[in-house]
Amino acid sequence: MRYLISLSALAVMACSPTQQATDPVEESTTNALAETFNCIRNNDYSVLAAHRAGPAPGYAENALSTIAYSAERGALFAEIDVAKTSDGVFFLIHDDTLDRTTNGTGEWQDQTWDQINTFQLVDQNGVELDETLPTLEDALRVSRETGILLNIDLKGITPSEIVEEVERHDAISRVSFIAYTVDQAAEYYAANEDVFLSVPDRLEEISAIGIPNENYYVWLGVNRINADRDAELERQEIEASAGLFRFNHSEDAYRNAKSAGLEILSIDDVTLASTALGGAAVLQSEADTCAAWRHDATR
Repeated sequence: MRYLISLSALAVMACSPTQQATDPVEESTTNALAETFNCIRNNDYSVLAAHRAGPAPGYAENALSTIAYSAERGALFAEIDVAKTSDGVFFLIHDDTLDRTTNGTGEWQDQTWDQINTFQLVDQNGVELDETLPTLEDALRVSRETGILLNIDLKGITPSEIVEEVERHDAISRVSFIAYTVDQAAEYYAANEDVFLSVPDRLEEISAIGIPNENYYVWLGVNRINADRDAELERQEIEASAGLFRFNHSEDAYRNAKSAGLEILSIDDVTLASTALGGAAVLQSEADTCAAWRHDATR
């Protein structure tokens, strides 16, 4: 595995961001991500969420080395896809089959972890790598080692299942969960009232089921850079996110998203997006300013 560089170590070398931070946060054991994102919003920061961990040549999607690669480039989140084997092991994969992302073939749903763990990952060019599919436990370990957070997308498992598994690893403060529907958001919140969620832009319904706005940010959609909507959300002290992936983007696209006020940019090209927002050192310095979750980084 490639060497894992911790964000805290890189931050020591970081230059200060051009904007003076006005709302640093202290360590907390309660709703740490809410505190972090209040700080991000109040300082007009934009952070990166590496879609499928941020694959690149030589780095497979949903791989441990890719999570570390994205951390080194200043991403705050690695978005990962979590599924479960037939014998109950939580692991990372996006597709229903092994064909695209590994050297295996066919569906994996009826296979045990020992069977699935024999397949090697391949990068986006189909190059076979010396790396196998990781477990969620592995990903949480790398999250702690590098300082990056995880943004979990479910593949065939329920919100209550994934919350229970994350709780088992004492990692609720290191994770956000993607809810595609209001009902799914309600399931997450019922499982643990300290969850931090990505929710659809249906705020009246979200509010009606009792989820406080500090427990979520709003997903506006792919390529929906809407400054007016972001301003409306900011007045309600709510953060906004949009996807800048599936297309070839320029640095200007990422800068425009930041100028529109979006707090979370979900991106494929971590290197390009990081450069557009000032580079890894700036992003990591901003993250350190708002790092309410870091109290458990070495647990």
